[in-house]
Order: sequence, then structure tokens, then C-alpha cells
Amino acid sequence: MIEIIAGVWATCFLISLPITFWNVRSVVQKAKSPQFKTLNLNLAKVGMFWSLSSDGFQPLGERTAKDDTRKAMRSYMLIGGLGIFSVIGLLLLIAVSLSMHLLVNRTAQRVFASELTQNPNLDAEATQALVTSLS
Repeated sequence: MIEIIAGVWATCFLISLPITFWNVRSVVQKAKSPQFKTLNLNLAKVGMFWSLSSDGFQPLGERTAKDDTRKAMRSYMLIGGLGIFSVIGLLLLIAVSLSMHLLVNRTAQRVFASELTQNPNLDAEATQALVTSLS
């Protein structure tokens, strides 16, 4: 019986570790990408930022883009930890990973294909107009 439990745990560990690494790595890559930096530079002109944890526009306030990136990474690491320690956690980790990488929000696709991510020299009015049209 102990061997079965150890085998299940080892399997969950070996599957969860690379998936968790993949999720965290993609958050870091997205946060460091020039498009993301340009997007948040433009959105700061109208008092907003792009949230990686909710894939949407958020008002700048107590939370900043850097705080939101940390929150997204913590969430993926927590779900990865659940995957390492249980079969149910592993299934949840797989579901979250598939939704994160395959079911990309259409708004996010439109935003990252827009001028907001291409031109860092947009003025506040142009930025607000683009945000309104993309929301």
C-alpha cells in the first residue's frame, strides 16, 4: 500500500514540476516582453495597467503591474504545489495550464495586436480611445 501511495506521489511530482515551471516561465516572459512594457507605459498615461492575473485592464492605485505580476506568479506556484502533493491538485494544475496557454482571452489577443503594444509615444487621448474601443 505504501508503494502505491509513493508511486502516485512521485508521478504527481514528476508531472507537476515541469508544468509549474512552464507556467511561471511564461508569466515572467510575458512580464518582461517589450510589448507588455509598452502596453503598461501607455496605460499608465490614463491611470491603468494590464493585469496578468485577470487578463484585463485595471485601474492604477494601490496595486501596480509589478504587484499583479507577483500575484499571478504566486497563484501559479500555489496551484503547482497542489499538483505536486495530490492527484486532484494535478488535475487542477493541468486544467489551469490548458486554459492559460490554449484558451487565450480574445480581448487580450486584440490588445496585444493593437497599437497600444507597438507605439510607446501614444498620447493620453489616443490611449484612452484605444482602451475604450478594445474594452
